This record gives sequence, structure tokens and C-alpha cells, in this order.
Amino acid sequence: MGTKSEAEIARLAGQVLVSALAVPVGVRADESAVVEDGKGKNNRLSSLLRLTRVPTRAGLLRDALLRNVHKISPETVKILYEVLEVTFDPLTFCASVSPLLRALSDDAAYSQYLPLLQRALLSRLLSQLSQVYSTIEVANLMELLQPLKESGIPDVCTYDAENVEAYVMSCARRGELNVHVDHSTGTITFTDDPFISTDDPSSSTSRMHETPIQPSTADLVRTRLSSLALCLHNSLSAIRPEHEKLSEEEQRTKFSQLAAAANAEREELRNRRALVTRRRELLTELSQKKEKEEISRRAEMARRHKEEEERRLIEERRRREVENAKKEIENIRTEEAKKFAQSLKEKGNIKVDINVCLDSLAYHFLLGSHLRNPPLGSRRC
Repeated sequence: MGTKSEAEIARLAGQVLVSALAVPVGVRADESAVVEDGKGKNNRLSSLLRLTRVPTRAGLLRDALLRNVHKISPETVKILYEVLEVTFDPLTFCASVSPLLRALSDDAAYSQYLPLLQRALLSRLLSQLSQVYSTIEVANLMELLQPLKESGIPDVCTYDAENVEAYVMSCARRGELNVHVDHSTGTITFTDDPFISTDDPSSSTSRMHETPIQPSTADLVRTRLSSLALCLHNSLSAIRPEHEKLSEEEQRTKFSQLAAAANAEREELRNRRALVTRRRELLTELSQKKEKEEISRRAEMARRHKEEEERRLIEERRRREVENAKKEIENIRTEEAKKFAQSLKEKGNIKVDINVCLDSLAYHFLLGSHLRNPPLGSRRC
């Protein structure tokens, strides 16, 4: 580049830095190409540039800073880099960037990077807001973006409410931000999950040395063991200063005691596990035994119920048979008595009261007497 003028070198350096800043934040190298054709193009481009792999945003910015691109870039690009990657001021972030974007849009060398640069600005704003707020209203977010909408730069539709919400959800889907949108309250909530890391290796290198406003829950969880170890070390140093070091013999004795205690604790833990396993087996056997007893009890109850039902049905059938037999006998006796009374009436001019005769005859039938010798009472009737 020795034949280039200072103005041309500054313009090229500014393009290098702006192009690196315009790389979408949160898009990793393996996500930059969804289809095989795009992936192949990126691999071929990396080969032409003599790179071992597809470059990332962090790598591009690191190379640019190592080559002093930042120092020879135009003043507008320098300020843009400082605001976007170094300073932390989410409330005035958009107001600071708006005049810079307006100046870049007037230059044809930088205008082609503005669409992606605007998305990078929005990602950086959301990242800074997540360090300060746990919940922010969508109206407040749109108010912070108002300077960018009023700047007159192209592609201002990026900062519409629908596009902002779509971009927030895409950040959540990529894992760049742990966030969700509540339409009922019109708020955006940044969830601080201790088991989710939002560190993105493709983002700016300044994030690694950027001091957060306050430690996140994930940072507290990750550093809890180290903090506990440091506290114990300080406590031990206060209890036993460095000048009271143990002799070699005492150290061997302490180590033997610690080893014996560890073995004893290990053996106790093994016995406890065996005891718990045995208790679990006994509980399982007891449960199976109770289940079998319950099944046997239910089967016995069902058998008894069946026998009682069969016995009841047999007794009911016998009772009906006896009643039917009695009714049939009574009907036969009544018919025979009627016939006998009618025959007596037909043989003579004797007035016969059929009801009285029937009663008498029925009585004698019950006593087992014969109709051939009826009693005197029946003759008188």
C-alpha cells in the first residue's frame, strides 16, 4: 500500500473497520450459511484469503486492531467504534450513533454496510440494556430508538416495532439473549438464568474485557466455588499464620490422619449406600407381599360372594317350587270339592251350601280322610 495516498489508506482502513463492525452479532460461523451452496462459497472465500476457517466478528476486529486500522481510520469511524465497542451508555447510545450513521450514509464507501450495521447497533443496545434492567417496556425501547428513526438514514424500517420484536426473538432463538416478550403488559423481560451463558464467541473482543455494571446470576454461580475457596484460604491464614508452618513429621501425621478419615468416610458412605439399597429391596418385597395378599383377599371375597349368590339362587328356586306345588295342590282339591258337591246336589233334592261343603271337604282333605264317607255335618249341609 506504499503507492496509496493517506486519504485512500484512511478510507480503506475505515472500510475494514466498518465492515467488521457490521458483521451481525450473535451469528456464529457454523450458522452463517444455512444451505450447502452458501457454506461452500464461504469456504472458498476463506481459502482465497488464506484463512483456515470462516472468519468471525471477533477475529476480524482483533486483526484490525493488531494492524492499527483503528488509528488510521477516519474520525467518524473511530468514534463509531468507541461508542459501539468501548463505551457503555445505553440511554444515550442511539443519540450518539445517529449523527455518525448519517455521516456514513453520505459516503458511498460506507453506505453499503448500513443495513447490517443498524442490526449490530440494535444488538449492542439490547446487550447493554440487559445488564442494567430486568424488565423494560417496549414503548421505552422505541423511545430510545427514536433518534435513529429521525436521523433520515436509509432502511429506517429496521427500527419499527414489528422489526424490533422480530429481531429480539431471533436473538433469543440464537441464544444471544435470554429474553421473552409479554404482549399483555407490553414489556420485554431479560431473564438472568444461572445455567445459561450468553457469551458469544463471535461478538466483539471488547466484551471479554468489558466490565459489567453488576455481576449476573450466572457469574455468581460460576465463581461461587472459587469465592468459597478464597474465603476458606483467608480464614485458614488468619487462624494459622504462615510463620507457624508444620514440620515434615507433622505434615506426614496430618496427611495420614486425613487419609484415614477419608477412607473411613468412604467406607461409611459405602455402608450407607448398601443399607439404603437393602432397605429399598425390603420395601419392594413388602410392597409385593402386600399386593399379593390384597389380590388373594379380593379373590377369596369374590369366591365367597359367588357361593352365597349361588346358595341364595338355589333357595329362591326351591321356595318358588314349593309355593307352586302348594298352589297346584290347592287348585286340585278345590276342583275335586266342587265336583263332589255338585254330584250330591244332582243326586237328591238336598240343598247344598257349596262354600260350607268346600270348607269341610278341604278340612278332611288336609286330614287325609276319604270323600266316600263324608262327615254328618257335610250331609246336613
